[in-house]
Amino acid sequence: IDVRLTVSPKADRALKHLDEVRVLHGSRSATATVRLIRGNRIEPGESDFAQLRFAAPVTAFAGQRAVLRRLSPAETIGGAVVIDPAASPACRNDHHRMTILAAAWGGDPLEIADALGRRSGGVVHLAELARLGSRSADHMREVLGPAYLDLGAGEIASRLAFAVAKQSCLDQLASLHRDSPLRSGFSEARVRQLLVGPISLVLVNHAERLLVEEGRVVRGREGVALAGHDPLAGLSHSQRSQLGAIEESLRQGGLKPPDPEDLCAEADADPGTGHDLVELLVASGRAVSLMNHALKQLLVFHVDALGEAGRNLHAAFPFPAQFRTGEAREVLKTTRKYVVPVLEYLDTQGVTMRNGDLRHVAQNAGLGSNGRDDV
Repeated sequence: IDVRLTVSPKADRALKHLDEVRVLHGSRSATATVRLIRGNRIEPGESDFAQLRFAAPVTAFAGQRAVLRRLSPAETIGGAVVIDPAASPACRNDHHRMTILAAAWGGDPLEIADALGRRSGGVVHLAELARLGSRSADHMREVLGPAYLDLGAGEIASRLAFAVAKQSCLDQLASLHRDSPLRSGFSEARVRQLLVGPISLVLVNHAERLLVEEGRVVRGREGVALAGHDPLAGLSHSQRSQLGAIEESLRQGGLKPPDPEDLCAEADADPGTGHDLVELLVASGRAVSLMNHALKQLLVFHVDALGEAGRNLHAAFPFPAQFRTGEAREVLKTTRKYVVPVLEYLDTQGVTMRNGDLRHVAQNAGLGSNGRDDV
């Protein structure tokens, strides 16, 4: 229980950190350990915030008054006023805890909410706010008015905290783009990991969603990015040449493309830049990355090769003819390493349909140059 302690001016000595006391509140009494949040003692005639820790559960309410007595000799030390009857364990010199208790002692709902928000990365739990303010959650929400926005699930945040979270998201994405200008996007998990700490994950998620709705951030296959970011526009002459060489290698490889590591070597690109260029081709829609789950290997195909695969299967097995994976492998003149991911890709694009070990080309599949349905 967090309290405001006052040691009587008539007390014989100071109240020290970790002193054992008897607490008399209402018609009950219980033994507790006094844990001072700052300092080591409260001198006679002085007051400060502290926490009373009991060996067994006790019942109290905010604003309740109590008398503190020493266990031996049995003498009155002073009094206490309950601030938080359901406090979490306090740490020594916890600045946030002191700020929250001071705000609760003052009784201003806005100051209490602001103090809770600074401790929790901008998010305020209405139940805690109501407990510290000795009012209902609905009353506290009404008092705060438009200065605070509802996050759902009993949580709120100030408009200022929202603005800070949104700007932090934009700044972090801008920093990532500067460090990796060839990347089309970054995983949401990475962006959140960089922001969470000073900002609550709940607030980061809401800020990111609002930025997407506002069109300032875009979500794509490669993750999230600032709207308007164009990695192709920033390519140097050398990088454009390397990009072209990688794309040509994929095109020439057809359904037996070189491994991504070999692509970088063929294009005379360093591994870091080469990987970014491959991802750039995928993000621009000129290549497709597929996973061979059995081999746990990532494969990259030129989009034209996948389109041609769909047309060749359509020519070899006109609807309603069915075929097995081995038959498709022979028609496409490739190996099982490549044909399984290719067929799974064509399934997802609606070009082929699978029924157990058999497949057939979709009856209404209008095969364009990229092998997808042209509807």
